[in-house]
Amino acid sequence: MKPTIICGKVSKYKKNSEKFGLPTLEVKFSTDPDLDNGSYACRVLIDKTSVIGAMHYGPRLTEGEKEYTIDIVISDAKIELEGENIVIEVFDYLRKTTYFDSINSLVKSVTEDFERASKILRDK
Repeated sequence: MKPTIICGKVSKYKKNSEKFGLPTLEVKFSTDPDLDNGSYACRVLIDKTSVIGAMHYGPRLTEGEKEYTIDIVISDAKIELEGENIVIEVFDYLRKTTYFDSINSLVKSVTEDFERASKILRDK
């Protein structure tokens, strides 16, 4: 199965997100992707580098936001990404967008998403 491709620009990059303890990207996109709200296994491509990630597409329900965003937790904090144009290869759907009643529940779920994405993409 071919991945869905999204092109975007990294608007915020945190090498060690306060919430997740993993590098986190917020991506601005020009065209809405044809995806359901939720989390996905993805690969982020920049120049000749590729990193595995867990991407959330949709509103940040836990933060009370309604705007659609793309947030990606990635595996590599060694690369500098803020302001960079990237390509996202979106693979497997992991789960639907969910409201979490606590930040701890959100962090646990995102960490599990990242672990699942890593296992899925190891062989792709």
